[in-house]
Amino acid sequence: LLFLIWIEGDIAFSRKKSAVVAPSDQEKSLGGSSGEDDVEIERLRVEATDADQLRVLHMTKTFGDNVAVDDVTVGLQQGEVLALLGPNGAGKSTLVNVIQSDLTADKGQAYLCGSDSRTRVAQTHLGVCPQYDAMDLLTTRDQLMMYARIKGVENPRANVDFVMAKLGLSPHAKKQSNKLSGGNKRKLNLAIAILGIPPVLILDEPTSAMDAVAKRAFWKIIETIAPQHSILLTVSSHP
Repeated sequence: LLFLIWIEGDIAFSRKKSAVVAPSDQEKSLGGSSGEDDVEIERLRVEATDADQLRVLHMTKTFGDNVAVDDVTVGLQQGEVLALLGPNGAGKSTLVNVIQSDLTADKGQAYLCGSDSRTRVAQTHLGVCPQYDAMDLLTTRDQLMMYARIKGVENPRANVDFVMAKLGLSPHAKKQSNKLSGGNKRKLNLAIAILGIPPVLILDEPTSAMDAVAKRAFWKIIETIAPQHSILLTVSSHP
């Protein structure tokens, strides 16, 4: 138990510290490596402020010779929704995994509400909806209650009831989560992510395996909760 605490805790010596590399004045004057005005404007804005709820600064992650994330700088304010669009293998999920500290960046740093994203304090500001569905023999309500207690949510029963009502899961409260429809499984993942109302939400391909009707309903839910959060989405594009 002590070994696991040491590995998962902020004092783990095995956790590699990524380097934050600020661009030189020459790089700024040249407009960065992208050459696109909107990308350059965003980079300069994020570097100049620490008010964004999610800040990613010059994030780079490689796997051998493969550069999965290449010098990404982006920030999200409250009520802002940003979609990362790209084909499978473009590095979207890698960026998400670095932000939530499943992976360590080679260069760069991410901040959640001003705190280093690798710290326990920062992780309390983050809710993540992964690509995979929550498959379990627990009922919808029991699964949400379990995650609420793990997160340390105050008054978990009231919080779970509120989230289920908001996402339309109340009629399925007593149904086993592995027997839910595809759309309701994704809703359950989103419900787990927003338990405790974290200010930053990361939704990794949240509408995968959904039909068109379920996707439209899901995006309506995202539109409803967006004003209270900063939301980073990943969406696959197909040629």
